[in-house]
Amino acid sequence: MVAKASFGDNNGGKVATVLTRLMGDDFCSQNSFENISRTFYLYFSEAETYQIGQTLDFMLRNDDMLPSSYQKATALYLIYDMFKDEPLYLNPFVHVFVNGLDAQNSKALRTFCSQLANVHVKNELSPVFAEMISKTPKLLMFELQNPNIDHMLNITGFLTALC
Repeated sequence: MVAKASFGDNNGGKVATVLTRLMGDDFCSQNSFENISRTFYLYFSEAETYQIGQTLDFMLRNDDMLPSSYQKATALYLIYDMFKDEPLYLNPFVHVFVNGLDAQNSKALRTFCSQLANVHVKNELSPVFAEMISKTPKLLMFELQNPNIDHMLNITGFLTALC
């Protein structure tokens, strides 16, 4: 039986520990985004998503907490996954997608973030995105460094939804 993380009894340290493990080098090298998401829901309930989102947001804002692009991609995916059934304008963490598209981030991370944002807007899983999340974060970030994928960096739908 897996214990659920609880915020009510000042257990924020456990939350950070579990999230750090899920986004750690070993875990991101051996598990697909889909498997990371399944594991995430073994530890946390749907009622905790807002608090978990705040923790992920904090981690994304601090490069020393998530130094690699695959760790950031994992955090972005978890935020997407927690709120994917809601319209984009109801996602309290939509700003993390905007920040993920910043030119200072790697092209691989910006491309993945644009795909996440567009899937969130359309509320349907494209075959390209389904293939992306079936890979490990580390492998996907490596593959998205390819200069031939520039066409995948498309944020038109996302920007339209924000207007």
